[in-house]
Amino acid sequence: MSSRQMSKEEVAAYFDNLSSRAKQTIIEQVKSQITFDENTQDEDILDFIKAWSKVSLEKIDTFVPFLQSNEVVFKRKPHNATTLSGNLVNITDKELQFALSTYQNNHAYIKQLEKDYIKQLEFDATESRMYAKSDMAKPITVKGLPIKENLKILDLPLLRSLYTILLINHRTASKEADNTRAIVYVPDLAHYLGIKARITINEKLKDDEERQNIVRKITSFRDVVGITANGSIFPLLNFEGYDKKADIVSFSSPYIRYLIRILEEKNTIEVKSKRGEQHRKLTKQHHDELAHPTIGNERNKTAVEIVWRILALLHQRGTDKKPIEKLTKADIEKAAYKGARQATHDEFSDNPANNSLQDEKSHKTVAHKSFLKIVEEIPLLQEAFDNAKTTADKNKTLKRAFSKAYELLKKKTDAYKYFKNLEIPPIIPTVSTLDSVLTITHEGKH
Repeated sequence: MSSRQMSKEEVAAYFDNLSSRAKQTIIEQVKSQITFDENTQDEDILDFIKAWSKVSLEKIDTFVPFLQSNEVVFKRKPHNATTLSGNLVNITDKELQFALSTYQNNHAYIKQLEKDYIKQLEFDATESRMYAKSDMAKPITVKGLPIKENLKILDLPLLRSLYTILLINHRTASKEADNTRAIVYVPDLAHYLGIKARITINEKLKDDEERQNIVRKITSFRDVVGITANGSIFPLLNFEGYDKKADIVSFSSPYIRYLIRILEEKNTIEVKSKRGEQHRKLTKQHHDELAHPTIGNERNKTAVEIVWRILALLHQRGTDKKPIEKLTKADIEKAAYKGARQATHDEFSDNPANNSLQDEKSHKTVAHKSFLKIVEEIPLLQEAFDNAKTTADKNKTLKRAFSKAYELLKKKTDAYKYFKNLEIPPIIPTVSTLDSVLTITHEGKH
């Protein structure tokens, strides 16, 4: 080979023509002199080498010194970073299921404020109240908030990922450790969300757009607050910084910390003995972990929100204790339609059976919700629907959201593995059928 500098395409072609043994030899030589993080795969190294456009490949032993002289560093994961594993967490508690959405309700939701307004506020963790720095005598109320929402900016799938990370941190941190603050290794987060593997290698000579994009998305929540049933207002996310050298991002969330505590308290039941003595504590399920982490990187945000609504509905299905005769299709449709209408007016009923029936003879559970209600519960979808000028455009908006949601339920969740004989009909609502009902059936958990 000539010792001239090769183009990116020539480098790629050269490596593609190498034998597997030759490629492995190159990888081992590079590994022997450069430190890699534990998530870096051999293919990542080859992709990185192929992408390098200014290197002489006459001799491979000139490649490693070239990297070192240009300060190309392969980082190690910090020991105090949160370990990311498993699926994303979705709140299924009936009252708090919208806590991570902008859907205004009586229990908990988030709101985006005018840019930088939150910098003028001070949060009192003891009282769970926010005050204007200029007037610490009177807490800020919901009515006084300068709300200025741009729903397209908020990356709600990413917010679910951050919630999951903080919940993992809460569950795994020792009593002595700080479980209110998450430290996340950015390559781990990228891998967890399914973002391109090249982010696992830090190249000082070239800005990594994907890495900066992740940091930028996290900081976008700085002007958002969480609002609770008693009027308390919490900062949604305190971005504590990005350490470029260590490649870690750190953040905390007074609002999510509050949600985790309230969810645990309201879903913990004390089981007493016959003598009335406390026997043990049981925790009712208030989360599901069925969605794959890569769903957080989906571009169709409205479809992802539909997935969350359907998963929550499945976990809220409830059971009727009274025997029910075998249901016909007409019976199910009639009961489902009636239930959906009731749910519209009794949105936060304490009886989850409002949204489900159970056929005890066939052991089939039927959950249902009107398409109109699903759209209403997703402000981003409602806004897109309302802004569509023609009926055809409105129908396209619905089709894009619901068709993708059904696809994601099969490809990016474990719902069909978790529920036995789960049947979710891929019905696409239209303007004329929006008040019809999505009826879902299954035969319990596997």
